[in-house]
Amino acid sequence: MAPIDEIVLVCPNCHSDEWRAASVVYQEGLSVTGSRTNGSMLGIARIGMRSGQCALGGGLYRGKTHGAEQTLLSSMAAPPRKRTRLFNALALLSGFFIWVAANGDVRNGFDTGTVTCSFIALFLVTVLIIVHVRQKKAYDMSLQIYEKTCICQRCGTFYTR
Repeated sequence: MAPIDEIVLVCPNCHSDEWRAASVVYQEGLSVTGSRTNGSMLGIARIGMRSGQCALGGGLYRGKTHGAEQTLLSSMAAPPRKRTRLFNALALLSGFFIWVAANGDVRNGFDTGTVTCSFIALFLVTVLIIVHVRQKKAYDMSLQIYEKTCICQRCGTFYTR
């Protein structure tokens, strides 16, 4: 087996050995801009046509902008995103049922509504933990694949090494 220094990666599409890591292509295609503007103004105006009175006014202004630009190739080479919608929805539902169960009227003993909300909250928290573990595992696996992803500089094919 050849040492790692001698292994040359080639594109499976055009067999070129000119490649770059997807993470590098992604970062090189991002551009972040920002600017600040400060200033002041002073104005004198004449009030009325015949009165001849003048008015003086002024003001200060301040502005701030920021933004980001991204090339199409950079967006294609973007790292995987964490999927959080299901987790967030389950967390919100769990919190709601925990709140309802905690605020139940227990002065005269537990009522069925409080007990039911407690079981629903327990079930949702269990599902929440399972979803979190599975989503983390899936994200970690896709991140490992992304770290090995390359792009051919000749034909633009994405492939893993």
